Order: sequence, then structure tokens, then C-alpha cells
Amino acid sequence: MLSIFLTIFSQSTLADDAELNRVAKKIKTQIEKSIKKSKKTLEGYCDVFVDLDYTHPKNAVVKKVSTLGDNELCFIAKKTINVGNKYAYDWPERYIRVQVVSK
Repeated sequence: MLSIFLTIFSQSTLADDAELNRVAKKIKTQIEKSIKKSKKTLEGYCDVFVDLDYTHPKNAVVKKVSTLGDNELCFIAKKTINVGNKYAYDWPERYIRVQVVSK
């Protein structure tokens, strides 16, 4: 019983998929670079949800990007991750959640 409880709640404590998924880590790195290049001083957070398509061999293709959080951060994130971008992947995962925090 205790192991089931720990399994369920340990997954919910992860902030995003970048710790486990190679595609999510690459997407998060791209967004963070774009934020650093921005001339504005930005504070806040943005949750980025990426819907991926795996019909292409060895590549995940971005189908949809949705965001939740600070408008300016989310605008930069949406501008960085375009529909149609391709990423090499280890295992298929349809939805990826990435959380970006700027202080």
C-alpha cells in the first residue's frame, strides 16, 4: 500500500518532463536561451505544453504548443517552439510539459 502511495505522489512532484525526456530537455534549453536573449527583464513562470506527432521515422514533430502563465514569457516560448519543428527521441511521449521560471 505504501509503495502505491509513493509511486503516485512521486510523479506529481516533478516540475516538468525535462528531467526524464530528451526532447523536453532540448525544448526547455531552447526556450531558456530565447529568454536570455530577450532585452526585457522578465519575471514569472510559464508552463509550456507541447503536443507531438510520431508519424515520421525517428523524429517527433510538434503539432501544437499551448502555454499557461506570464504573458511575456509564454509569448517568447510560443515564438521559439514552432509547429513543425522536429526532434530526435528515445521513446514516444505524446504530450510534454515544460516549466520555465525567470527571476
